[in-house]
Amino acid sequence: MECCGCYKTFKSFSGVLIHLESGGCSSNITEDDLDDLARECYQSRKYINDELEDGGWLYTCTHCVSEFSKLSALYQHAEDVPSCSYLAKDHGCLAKLERFISRNLE
Repeated sequence: MECCGCYKTFKSFSGVLIHLESGGCSSNITEDDLDDLARECYQSRKYINDELEDGGWLYTCTHCVSEFSKLSALYQHAEDVPSCSYLAKDHGCLAKLERFISRNLE
């Protein structure tokens, strides 16, 4: 999988996201940019929990309801947990988000 910002290659989409979230990509894409895109995607209600008491929000696995503070962690979870992996394939909400991010960062 190739980073849309600097064209480095990674084994998974979560690897690309970790690279971008770290701020080390020459594209200057940041974690905030990724979070903004995740919120803009029409699938966001399926993987964002924004009903926290402190006004914050978390990424949530639709299948098992595990919560994550980073988008890359949600993707790592979907890539590693067989029962949740369908979310990142074909017509799953995370597969759709991956396509949305890829289109909007080109």
